[in-house]
Amino acid sequence: MTAGVPARGGSQARRRVLIRRASAGASWTRMAAVAVMLACAGALYGLTNASVLDVRRTAVEGIAFTGRGAVVAALYGESPGEGAAPNVVRFDTAAAAARIAALPAVAGASVRAVLPDRLVVTVRERAPLLVWVTAAERFAVDAEGRLFAAVQEDPPGVDGPLPTVSDERRSAAGLRVGEQLAHTDLLVARQLVAVTPALLGSRARTLEIHVTDNQGYVLDARPTGWSAVFGIYTASTRPPDLVPRQVQCLRSLLADTGEALQRVILAPEGGSCGTYLEP
Repeated sequence: MTAGVPARGGSQARRRVLIRRASAGASWTRMAAVAVMLACAGALYGLTNASVLDVRRTAVEGIAFTGRGAVVAALYGESPGEGAAPNVVRFDTAAAAARIAALPAVAGASVRAVLPDRLVVTVRERAPLLVWVTAAERFAVDAEGRLFAAVQEDPPGVDGPLPTVSDERRSAAGLRVGEQLAHTDLLVARQLVAVTPALLGSRARTLEIHVTDNQGYVLDARPTGWSAVFGIYTASTRPPDLVPRQVQCLRSLLADTGEALQRVILAPEGGSCGTYLEP
């Protein structure tokens, strides 16, 4: 008789899968991190709104033609001093720099905040090329022809005193700071202020430039006393590029006469000077 084999159950034993549950320690870590973040945000909000960071000092650097009051007014906008002082952290330095750069004498500006309560403004002003004088005002003029500042005394140039142009025309009475010289005037003036006694071979110590309604541009030599009429220029019929030929004619005439002349009208025609003298 064969012994019976015990029968196995029809189902296999299932493997147990262990599931790890998040520990209480991990939850507390996350909660602590959130708490720290909230505390930092609150501290930052409190810091940026604290009165200790209100602007109390303003430093302005690099100004010679622009008044400090004008820079400060532009720094804070149209209504400086009204309401609460601005917060140094939240102050819009880029917008303030743009407002300052719009001032007539300013070529560029930067504004930086210095904790805890200071703004520092650095201004780059326009460089004067010459002084334009009218019956009412003296203007510093840059290389672009902008009348960027009214000056009481002629500002110094890189190589000494700046050249001066005296505008005696009726239209000059209306010139104001911030306006632009007519392009033709700028081109003529830039060429004439570069003319020196040495360039002409003259014994004069100074050359004075005047502009009148009747004669246009006139060059007066001091103390030798001669006068050279360059005339009235227009963009089309008598353009400013005539000036170099006129200067050459004047130089030749001075060499021929030994500066023994009183008044000359410079009117080069074709290949000759065409210049003639007046008693």
